[in-house]
Amino acid sequence: MKPVIDTQVSRRPDYAHADLRRLGLQSILCVPLRVRNQVIGVVWLGDSKLQPGISLSLVPMQIVANYLAQAIDRYRAEEEMADLKHFFESLLDNLPAQVCI
Repeated sequence: MKPVIDTQVSRRPDYAHADLRRLGLQSILCVPLRVRNQVIGVVWLGDSKLQPGISLSLVPMQIVANYLAQAIDRYRAEEEMADLKHFFESLLDNLPAQVCI
């Protein structure tokens, strides 16, 4: 998935979603949130004006998307580590005999 830039959103039938129409978007920039070549989400920027120069926002948005993707991935890893820690602590607490090292 590559970034998408569209400066004529209102003219496209596939952007006919009521919420998008209600926002009055004319230009959008969508950038994938990617971790280890896997897309985990999308961050997008919309403008109610026709913005032919919205492509200038691509580099800063890619930086934001990379930062968000890494933060989300780290949060997920920390949650998984906390779950594993709780599991192993519970396992050790419930052993019939304690092992000392």
